[in-house]
Amino acid sequence: MSSVETRPYTPPALSHPDKQLGTLDFLRTLIRNPMETWPRDLFREDRVTNALLGRELEFVMRPDLVEEVLVGKSEIFRKAP
Repeated sequence: MSSVETRPYTPPALSHPDKQLGTLDFLRTLIRNPMETWPRDLFREDRVTNALLGRELEFVMRPDLVEEVLVGKSEIFRKAP
């Protein structure tokens, strides 16, 4: 018999900010790991609007809304070059 104790594997998790980061914190975090810049609300809400450097960013998370933006109404949603 083995006396080795096994524990269930827990993968590492990202630390998402509770609110939108300021510009300097955003840039520092972006360099380290871009996904850590995503605010916690993105995982709770269907749609989140943030601003960065004077530009509005719209995050759409619900699958039917994503399809509407990318396919159904793509001509009215401006995309960055």
